[in-house]
Amino acid sequence: MTKKNLLAVIIFVFLSLPVFAQQVDMTQYNPLSPIKVKHGGDTLTVNWQAADKIHYRLVLDIAGKDPLMQSIVYASAKAASFTTLAKNIQPDFPVTIGSRGKPGSKIEWPYIFFDTPSDRPSKTFASHLDLTSVKVSSEGGRVKLVFSTLSSGSFSGDLVLNIYAGSPLLYWEAAMSTQQSGIAYIYEGLFKTQVPMLVYKDNKTKKIVRQRPSNKATPLEVVHRTVMAEYDSGTIAFFPPPHASSWPMNKYAHNKGYVKAGLGLIGIRQGKEGDNDHAPWVDAFPSTVQRMGAFLLLSPTKAENTLELVKRYTHGDKFKIIDGYKTFTEHYHPAMTRNAMGQMGLDKKGQAHPFTNALEFKAVLKSLNVQILHMAEFHCCGDYSGRGVGEKRFKRLKAMFELAKQYSDDEFVMLPGEEANAHFGGHWNYLFPKPVYFVKSRKENEPFVETLAPYGTVYRLGNSEEVYEMLKREGGLAFTAHPRVKGSRHYPDDYANEEFFQDDDVFMGAEWKAIPSDLSQPRLGRRALKLLDDMAQWGFKKKLVGAADMFYLDFESELYSQMNINYLKLSKMPDMDSGNWSEVVDVLRRGDFFVTTGEVLLHSHTISKTQVSVDVEWTFPLGFAEIIWGEGDQIKSHTISLSQSQEFGREKMNFPIDLSRATWVRLEVWDIARNGAFTQPTWLKEPVNPGASIKKFNPLLESAY
Repeated sequence: MTKKNLLAVIIFVFLSLPVFAQQVDMTQYNPLSPIKVKHGGDTLTVNWQAADKIHYRLVLDIAGKDPLMQSIVYASAKAASFTTLAKNIQPDFPVTIGSRGKPGSKIEWPYIFFDTPSDRPSKTFASHLDLTSVKVSSEGGRVKLVFSTLSSGSFSGDLVLNIYAGSPLLYWEAAMSTQQSGIAYIYEGLFKTQVPMLVYKDNKTKKIVRQRPSNKATPLEVVHRTVMAEYDSGTIAFFPPPHASSWPMNKYAHNKGYVKAGLGLIGIRQGKEGDNDHAPWVDAFPSTVQRMGAFLLLSPTKAENTLELVKRYTHGDKFKIIDGYKTFTEHYHPAMTRNAMGQMGLDKKGQAHPFTNALEFKAVLKSLNVQILHMAEFHCCGDYSGRGVGEKRFKRLKAMFELAKQYSDDEFVMLPGEEANAHFGGHWNYLFPKPVYFVKSRKENEPFVETLAPYGTVYRLGNSEEVYEMLKREGGLAFTAHPRVKGSRHYPDDYANEEFFQDDDVFMGAEWKAIPSDLSQPRLGRRALKLLDDMAQWGFKKKLVGAADMFYLDFESELYSQMNINYLKLSKMPDMDSGNWSEVVDVLRRGDFFVTTGEVLLHSHTISKTQVSVDVEWTFPLGFAEIIWGEGDQIKSHTISLSQSQEFGREKMNFPIDLSRATWVRLEVWDIARNGAFTQPTWLKEPVNPGASIKKFNPLLESAY
């Protein structure tokens, strides 16, 4: 054999060797894990059992040439032969990169919201997996496989697969960061594979659609944010994290098509346009790892049954009714009063405000198991902005009170209210325990309060002191709307030294909503949660109430992904016929409620100096619990991994902890999809020197977000 031929043989043999055998790191994998991972040659084989006793096997091709998911098979019993579900699936996470803020504008991260990156140049980059190494790790009842390196435009990092014992879920994440500043982005979680049959529930007809995929992959407006690939032997459902993938809207929860499918492609997406008014996209601070996720649910059944399995994770996009609590949502601007009075208004652009039918509005919320609605009327449409004075304003308030009573019943109560935005500063909402008439301005010769037929007592408000006095007299609550963002960008901080704010019986606190969107966080709504801790450190017993902040709803709205809910500790519904709903106000004032996205429920909890106990119910596997407390001038936290939890459980958990030096304590519980719930602060000691630590709020310094 010539030297030339010998060299060729050596090269051929070298190239034929299992290249990645030495580059699979399994040092962090426990062989005792219920999820079995085996490395052999160019493949990784993963075996595990789902809760339905179906055994799944995933074979991953790590040679870097063929689709990563080589095959997915299942067996109904451990000894039974395996049936092939699907073959040759390649994850792809394209990222569309845009800019944050208009050119030349002062970008005040992290609390920017009113922005439209969709109006400025952006570019979509396909992802590229340059597979050089694989790391396998295990914790509790779950396994993580990290494939390096994944890139998309200026983003780079890892492709991550999470598998959970007792679950048919595969949770794929593009865990990438960028060094580029001023970024706003959206992503897609797509999977390149042959789709024999495409199945989904159409958002308009609410019927199952079963069709051959079209040549071009297109967005689909579906129910439950789910699209399915149906095979001869089963189905794979593709869906996003319920609340983390849809960045927050401002007005309309229009269904923009949160999934995408076509010949050879299926998965999830984020829309560019938002509500056609604001489209804030997702923040990406330099060097922060953005975890862009997509779920696959494996099922040996047909698509209709598979969709029912998906729905279980969000209770069918409903908020579960639990004993001893009533579901409460607030901050809606449907302008139902204006419509009931037969008058149309114009928005800021001079266009007619969308018509909101009160009956449909009620039906949509009832379909989500909302039991108590707090309105925020008179927030739009020129003359109907709530700035009216005198008789015109009183007539509209009376119409709102009558409307609330008309559409309330034994199962659904509509409480009148308003985003008042008068005198205090920023935006704020109020809730009275009964109808209260007032106008937001007063002339010099007009009285602050008087009796006026047929309304009774009426108030004319000339300053913040008079607003505060009215709230005290009438037993009302006030709270900051969307704190530290939007129209309350510098509030409540800028009035935290005012007497009205420091009265905990009158000024309850602020709202919680998942604004802005930052996928580097393992939870939602960090902005407002940080404020809750700050207010407690100031020495005030404030609360956070979950808010929606929506203008228009109908049965085609994609509302669940935008929502959260408050569970008020109430044994019965308020009686609107009595003209008094003080029990709702009292529960909020006491903080006898918890806030949740719906998937994690806190049936009860107790906090002492030595232990935190909680009765938790959940759907997705849990991620972690966190205890947060104030100790002197420090905010401290303790995180407890819940990696042993499997999906769909309920457990009374006890967390021993030394809280002997804590002034206040609160609890959060989050699952793997960033769904979560949190309590209001429990005070173990009375605050000392309230207000002493209040500092001027500067969003540019909020690096903790």
